[in-house]
Amino acid sequence: MSELKNVIGKKVYKIFYQSFYIENELISKYSPLYFQLDYFYKLVISEGEISFERINEEIKIIKLEEIKDEFKYPISELELDLDSKNEIKDVKIIIDSDNMAELGVAFEFGNKRLIFYNDIKE
Repeated sequence: MSELKNVIGKKVYKIFYQSFYIENELISKYSPLYFQLDYFYKLVISEGEISFERINEEIKIIKLEEIKDEFKYPISELELDLDSKNEIKDVKIIIDSDNMAELGVAFEFGNKRLIFYNDIKE
């Protein structure tokens, strides 16, 4: 999780999310998330595991209607009203105290807190 702590103090330019559809039925809305900082980073939470890694590709928007397949993975930009700097102030792992399983990641901004655990809460 050291890669997560490395983003503290960095500016977020954009956040993208990839959804998953089977036969036009939404299966998962926010998995994974992509953060555009100085580089692109990919956040995936699945089966109690958190993966956050730098990726070497640029993320581009792919509209649902552009995909002609039974399995669709559109990419959209997440619209957030962050503070003027859009700087990550802190990152915390959210732990379920009952079973000590990793459940999510909280990103602290100046005026917002974004929590991701296969869904997004502000």
